Amino acid sequence: MKIFFKNQTGAVALVATIIIAVAVLSISSSVMLISLQNRHVLNSYDHSLTDFYSAEAGVTEALMRLRKEPNNFSFPDIIINTTTVSTQFIDEVASCGEGLECDTNLQSTATSSRATRKVRYSCDNDISNCFWAELIP
Repeated sequence: MKIFFKNQTGAVALVATIIIAVAVLSISSSVMLISLQNRHVLNSYDHSLTDFYSAEAGVTEALMRLRKEPNNFSFPDIIINTTTVSTQFIDEVASCGEGLECDTNLQSTATSSRATRKVRYSCDNDISNCFWAELIP
């Protein structure tokens, strides 16, 4: 029996090494999972921001077309990278503030594989006194 216990002198060091290795593996796995989640959130934010600015570009393009041709209310779709932007003229009266009514309402929707954003510009008849609002898709 004494021979069995004499050969066990390195067992404590082995157990301590295994416990430390498991702790390091656990910490590194947690850091990796947190990093991957942050990357996913950042990519989602990036796509959403790109779609928002694409929707604004669609409204800007529509305003430019309206200034050139005031009676043309059809706008072609715009493709920006992988985002498709469609702009429509919305026929409803909105408030421009200070008792003014806006007759020109342009709504632009930017859609990509990951996000959709909508922007509405409201202006009076001569396409001045405009304001914009982001709509929930």
